[in-house]
Amino acid sequence: MTLRRLNLYLWAIAIGLGGLAYFVKPDQTIDNCINWGPAALTISACTTLIESPEVNTKDLPVLWANRAWASRRMGDFELALRDIDRALALQPDMPFLWVNRAFINDAQGDQAASDEDFKRALALAPEDLSTIMDRAVILTGRDEYLGALRAYQQALAIAPDRKRAMQGIIRSYLNLEQYDRALEQLSQAVQHWPEDEGFRSKRGELHLFYSEDFNAALADYEAVERLNPAHPINELMLGITHLKLGHIGIGKSYIERFVMSQVATPPKGTNIFERAVYHVGVASNLVGDPHLLMQGIAYASAEQPALARAAFAGFLESGGGNAEGIMRKIFIVNSICEPPCDWQEGADFEAALTRYIDYMARRFTL
Repeated sequence: MTLRRLNLYLWAIAIGLGGLAYFVKPDQTIDNCINWGPAALTISACTTLIESPEVNTKDLPVLWANRAWASRRMGDFELALRDIDRALALQPDMPFLWVNRAFINDAQGDQAASDEDFKRALALAPEDLSTIMDRAVILTGRDEYLGALRAYQQALAIAPDRKRAMQGIIRSYLNLEQYDRALEQLSQAVQHWPEDEGFRSKRGELHLFYSEDFNAALADYEAVERLNPAHPINELMLGITHLKLGHIGIGKSYIERFVMSQVATPPKGTNIFERAVYHVGVASNLVGDPHLLMQGIAYASAEQPALARAAFAGFLESGGGNAEGIMRKIFIVNSICEPPCDWQEGADFEAALTRYIDYMARRFTL
């Protein structure tokens, strides 16, 4: 693609027309400037295009805006603001340029300037969904959850099928610790998106750990199971729920299925066991039965101390001194004891284990 044809290509991206199928694939420089990639590569490609003698003046605002966004990612806020101001000098009526400026100002800590930028963007397009959603993202990042809630509510009123707006409302209520309102909103979401397992799972979590309506939680998790039978976290939550209801055999069965799925070496980085245990630095030399270790963690989370103790005891027996060292590392990571977390007698270990089991139970509460 020549630079003479770049203008329509750039503005199709800028305003989200999605009509790129009509155009020839751009050359690599244009591609590197327009598409998100390494920030340094974007800056270099956009600079090449900006400085090209063939560049069309109408293309410059988007080129500057893309370079500004990449500079923001690099932490060079001075260059980012300079470029976005150049873009605005040519196209002051483009809301997305003001939104970009708002993100840059917010990133460098100038919240007042960021707020003014959003006001300019919304003055140009009061019901622009992207601008409203971006405003909610900024406010959430500042822990201004009430403002974020209002922005997400405004977005949902404009676009009732916008799932991200509903998710933002629910997340805002949770951040505000307004759990009853979150439950109400989740029920609306489940009604509107009955096939969405995420809404059902989150509602089940609130039933389980907030309202302690275990039967309602079970109904939600069973619905998720019907939607996605191979959902490992849902198996854990079903196990915990059944244990809370006193269904010990069923609960243990679900937890065993969850443990088996997590120790079965799935792709690196996707494994819950890996995230829950391997971060203590023992992934390469795990000694002992990992099934028993994960069972102990799961039972502790389900407030089943006797089952947790039995599982941890089995893990220690299977791995000896090395397994004890792993437990010590787990205790340290979770602030159960201070390094080196040595104990001189069994009573010290038992006390640490009791604190860890209590800690894991508290982590699974609101």
